Amino acid sequence: MSVQITIVIPTYNEKDNVKVLVEKLSSTLAGCSWEAIFVDDDSPDGTAEVVRDIARKDARVRCLQRIGRKGLSSACIEGMLSCSSDYMAVMDADMQHDEAILPKMLETLKGNSDLDIVIGSRYVEGGGVGQWPAIRKLISSIATKIGQAVLRADLKDPMSGFFMLRQSFFRQTVRKLNGKGFKILFDLFASSSTKVNFQEVPYDFRQRNAGESKLDFRVTFDYGIMVLDKIIGRYISIRFLLFFINSILVLLLHYFLLMLAAIFLRQTFVFTQLLVSLVVLMVFFMFNKTRSVKNDGVYKFAWEAVSFSSFGCIGVVINVSIAYCLFDFGLTGMLSGLIGGSIGALWNYIAIKQVFRK
Repeated sequence: MSVQITIVIPTYNEKDNVKVLVEKLSSTLAGCSWEAIFVDDDSPDGTAEVVRDIARKDARVRCLQRIGRKGLSSACIEGMLSCSSDYMAVMDADMQHDEAILPKMLETLKGNSDLDIVIGSRYVEGGGVGQWPAIRKLISSIATKIGQAVLRADLKDPMSGFFMLRQSFFRQTVRKLNGKGFKILFDLFASSSTKVNFQEVPYDFRQRNAGESKLDFRVTFDYGIMVLDKIIGRYISIRFLLFFINSILVLLLHYFLLMLAAIFLRQTFVFTQLLVSLVVLMVFFMFNKTRSVKNDGVYKFAWEAVSFSSFGCIGVVINVSIAYCLFDFGLTGMLSGLIGGSIGALWNYIAIKQVFRK
């Protein structure tokens, strides 16, 4: 029997939720031909092995394990690309999304050929967010307002991670997707070259069943970058813009530290420039750290720090050498230091690209 619907489930450290979710899907989608693709970003807790154990007994379950790649949106995209069913749903593995509305979402999508996507919404009548703390409600409200303004659509829950769409709509849009961060629904709407026809179905957002939330500063940062990309990406490269802003901040820090060193240390120019460059190097590393210690462990963090420092120290030598030559030629210490710092900033950017493969 051909598969009617594929549920794509991105995972990272969700081993305690997988079995429960599969059982609930089996009960909810009884009588429907379905499959579940768990796209796992090489979870250190063994999520992929748990999925494979279930898949050995249940052919409806598949594991797509990614090594060296991370990100919810890109995981969803790869999962959807690997299926052939006419309808695809995306949901989290943590049990916060109510699987009981999947049949209604499918019925709604199949019953209206004009619809591209059906969204599980927390913000239409009948939906809710449970016992969220005030700060999370505020952040969600701000992100929702921004999403609505950018998309220019009367979409009540543009931040939803629970939705169902047609394979045909996905195929038309996939090559334009940003693929970064956690907000794949926003990406789909913003990347579509035609008006997206949608309908929202209410559900109550539940408490996480097990494990830890993935919501952190990086998620918020990625969302902001994606919004910027959809607004100005056609005019200027977001990568270039970020590099430019990053470089300005690094040079301002370099200048500030040079002033402090000149006032308080009163050491030779070479010593001052070397010390400031090393401090800036480590600040630059921490600012650009994309993988948290919590997820990858202290050994991973230490290895990346050593790798970056080894590569970055070459830039420090070049930086200090150029700065000293300019200083010896007659330029002021501050100007020489800034020019050398500019060379160092460029080298640091190359070092970050090499270590993190961004």
